[in-house]
Amino acid sequence: MRTKGRLTLSLPIGFESSVLRLQQLERTHIFSGSVSFLLALAFSFSLLAPKVWAKTWHIMNDGSGDAPTIQAGVDSADSGDTVLVGPGTYYESIVSLGNGVSLISMEGSEATVIDAARAGSVIQVSGDATIEGFTLKNGLAQNGGGISARVGANYIIIRGNVITMNTAGLQTDSGFGGGVNILDFQNALIENNHISDNYAGDSGGGIAVTGPGFIRNNIIRGNGCHVGGGGVYGGNQTEVTWNLIVENWSDSFGGGVEGSVAKISNNTIIKNFINNSAFSQGAGIQLGTYSPSEIRNNIVAYNHGPTGSGTGVGIKCISLGNLLVGCNDVWSNDVDYELSANCDTTTLRNLSADPEICDPDAENYGLRSTSPCAPSNGNCGLIGAFDVICGPVAIIPTTWGRIKTFYTPATRSRSGL
Repeated sequence: MRTKGRLTLSLPIGFESSVLRLQQLERTHIFSGSVSFLLALAFSFSLLAPKVWAKTWHIMNDGSGDAPTIQAGVDSADSGDTVLVGPGTYYESIVSLGNGVSLISMEGSEATVIDAARAGSVIQVSGDATIEGFTLKNGLAQNGGGISARVGANYIIIRGNVITMNTAGLQTDSGFGGGVNILDFQNALIENNHISDNYAGDSGGGIAVTGPGFIRNNIIRGNGCHVGGGGVYGGNQTEVTWNLIVENWSDSFGGGVEGSVAKISNNTIIKNFINNSAFSQGAGIQLGTYSPSEIRNNIVAYNHGPTGSGTGVGIKCISLGNLLVGCNDVWSNDVDYELSANCDTTTLRNLSADPEICDPDAENYGLRSTSPCAPSNGNCGLIGAFDVICGPVAIIPTTWGRIKTFYTPATRSRSGL
């Protein structure tokens, strides 16, 4: 469904139904921001061995498909094939997914679960691959409890999955990417996923990406880590856009997002936490970079440290390169900003005002029509990941006599004595 000026994307199967749709830019805008990914992806496909017929391997939970297990299907698949998985719960830890194979569910993430039973990563990726439409849970590995991709292939696409209850780190204070860990792939696309309740002993409780990558249109909730980036840890070629990043935590810094990320824009980053009462650190965003970067058009609100500590910073910027910090609404954090000299807040102004989110307690993160973050109420365009979806707070006409009745004690009956 299109809305004026934007493309409205539905949440993947398995997302809580009360979360309203994320708003994306028109396709032309998406492509202009992702052209390097798309061109490289097209080039990657051109390198695949030519096949007249790509095969689809059907996997059924009762073993009656073309192969008895998902792993057997992956092992049998040739370059460019699809492994199509029927509904059910599969107790497997998949290894060596690559060679341009697409692993896709028939009925979506709510109906199709891969449970690694703490026996390794849920899926280990060894080359070009697509993973779409699964619930991936109970993985345990040194890096990438849910998905581990550490080979440096051309591309990986992770789309429409629920990635939950996975752990990275087999030794104390170690492990990257509790939900997803991608190391030095040429192009990574992580979109339309619900990534929740994962943990990393080092960094990237939800996601860790160190190479070029696009993390967009995801719900990243309730993930944690010991060091940095409870929700997301990203490298200097990673872009984090159009995500809801909520209720993530870190023992040290970067409760929501941490790293040297190239671009953090149009995210709603709220209610993240650092468990650090000694020093002020980024509870919402902590970014340290040597390269030109930008933090813009985000809502960064209600991010905190331990009660009474005052250590939770909305945006903490430690930059030796040029870093644009503009058109953000930074509101009601313990401390809204800590910025080094190279963090530019003058080119584009920031806001410090109630973002007027409709009803976050009911998972409604859209904006009221009177919000300062609404496109029509300022010069920044849309701020945050969600557009206007509710009106101002309703005002019901009344009389002084009616108001007084709320404060008049009720007459007690004899039966109540």
